[in-house]
Amino acid sequence: MKGKILSLCCALGAVWAVSAPAQEVVFQDLVAPYEAIRLQLLDDHTETVAQRAMALKTTLEALQADFSAERAGVSAEDGKVLEELLPTMIEAVGRLVEAGDLKSARDAFYALSKPMVRYHAMLGEKAGTVAVYCAMAKRSWLQPAESIIGNPYHGKAMATCGEVVGE
Repeated sequence: MKGKILSLCCALGAVWAVSAPAQEVVFQDLVAPYEAIRLQLLDDHTETVAQRAMALKTTLEALQADFSAERAGVSAEDGKVLEELLPTMIEAVGRLVEAGDLKSARDAFYALSKPMVRYHAMLGEKAGTVAVYCAMAKRSWLQPAESIIGNPYHGKAMATCGEVVGE
């Protein structure tokens, strides 16, 4: 009897694996550590930037190692573009890990934000974030769709400087 139950469980597991929904869009795995870094920079601090950047690096490297447009949540055409952006994103995250001061962390965050904003645009409304641009800093970033603008490049001095440019 145990053998039949085990066989049935294995068969059901195989059916579930085939019919299971596609893995979550990787972009959503990037949002939490990216947002935590943005909030640190907004608050003029870098205490957890390296730790959060390592989480981003792990996710980006996993996507690069087993890339598919479907897993990334984008069209096949956008997938080609995104796959080409991954090395740039990983390099920028590496710079975030190594950033020794607020200015270098903000510069590395911007280097990451440029391809992240492009990835966001590929996803459209599915992203749950908005692209914001600060004309004074001439830099963009992503943040949650329903939050008050929080500029990571000017920090507390000009926290709300910027405007939503993409949803």
